Amino acid sequence: MLREPDAADWLMYSRTYDAQRFSPLDEINSRNVGLLQRAWTKPLPEGPIEVIPVVHRGVMYLTTPGSRESSSRVWALDAATGELLWETELPQRPAASPMTFLHQGKQYVAMAIGGGVDAEVVAYAI
Repeated sequence: MLREPDAADWLMYSRTYDAQRFSPLDEINSRNVGLLQRAWTKPLPEGPIEVIPVVHRGVMYLTTPGSRESSSRVWALDAATGELLWETELPQRPAASPMTFLHQGKQYVAMAIGGGVDAEVVAYAI
């Protein structure tokens, strides 16, 4: 699935192992790009954010920023409507922005926790 992703999916950081960052979808082209209109918006919590959403079978997964008062969350959104399908709070506060990914059909969130010699990478299956 990751070697040859479905054209409608964006399963990892750069979409493909060779980091194309290019979608093969062709519904939007130079003749109709000027007709694009906003389909939906979803406000994010305040805080610094570095996220590349993962899209699989019409569901967009992303992590929200955390703060001193609240942990980051993982959101699953309907990619067509922006409707929140589910969310979960991450049990630990990351040292940097968490990253979502798919592996063997499961959704994971990985993050760096702590800093210096006590730092570790933690992954949660969702």
